[in-house]
Amino acid sequence: RWSVAGQTFALQVVVGLLVVLVGTAAASVQTRRAAEDEATARATSVAETVASTPLAVHGVQTADADHALQPFAEQVRRATHTDFVVVMSPQGIRYTHPDPRQIGRPFIGHIEAARAGGTVVEDYTGTLGPSRRVVVPIRSDTGAVVGMVAVGIRETAVSERLRGQLPVILLAGLAAALLSGVGTALVARRIRRQTHGLGARQLQEMVEYYDAVLHAVTEG
Repeated sequence: RWSVAGQTFALQVVVGLLVVLVGTAAASVQTRRAAEDEATARATSVAETVASTPLAVHGVQTADADHALQPFAEQVRRATHTDFVVVMSPQGIRYTHPDPRQIGRPFIGHIEAARAGGTVVEDYTGTLGPSRRVVVPIRSDTGAVVGMVAVGIRETAVSERLRGQLPVILLAGLAAALLSGVGTALVARRIRRQTHGLGARQLQEMVEYYDAVLHAVTEG
């Protein structure tokens, strides 16, 4: 039979572990969401910057847009640590791509909103695998959409960032579990001293015994 202190200790340990597990899982989800938001913000910033450069604005309006823009797009991709910087026509035909064999082929993804002057943010599986990508329009001096820029960061990069922060999350969870265990042990030790190691059934029998004695004394 377990003593009251032992039962209390076991219950507190279970509750403490559940709290730590839930907290660790929530922290992991929050960290992944933050990594995805950071990837979106970075891709948006790069895409808007490229779309506003004179080289991109004038390049998409030339006959040899791919030759004019491919070196520039690759330089931007390497400098910003993104996975692709694709400049394309209003119809979605690629002028640039990390894989030169994809130049001249249709962009894989949704571009309708960008073609209409808006911004596309989506998770999509393209030639480089699943990625978080942002598509923005390139406007001429008159405001007409003359092309689009797509910048993407692969999901593996987002996962790598999460894995990089996972040890910190786990360490925090272990520290919380350790503190919870120490606190639980101290509480259980105090209860054990106060109950002299008696179990719940023994305490109940003791209370019933003394209650019966008091009633007998009262009646006497």
